[in-house]
Amino acid sequence: MAVQRILGESIVSERHAYNSTEPLYGPERDPSWREQAACKDTPTAVFFPPRGDPAGVARAQAVCARCPVQVACHEYAVSVKARFGVWGGKSGRERRSTIRRAS
Repeated sequence: MAVQRILGESIVSERHAYNSTEPLYGPERDPSWREQAACKDTPTAVFFPPRGDPAGVARAQAVCARCPVQVACHEYAVSVKARFGVWGGKSGRERRSTIRRAS
């Protein structure tokens, strides 16, 4: 299981899903959307279920479904090419599919 921790403004992952010194903010580099996120008090591991765990993905997506900043979160994930995890209600597979259809 990929366990992620937010340290300051960077994210560290056991699987190195995203390892950068860039700020962990939305595409506009505006941190305010994160402060409004429904997931801000949810353990990060919830959003990185093991591969092939549809129930885990559904649990994460249930949190996203009630989030007022879901679109900003999804846009952020696309902008940093986040390969793993549920961001803005979309799994990595769903994000890649959306990007391919848009191309």
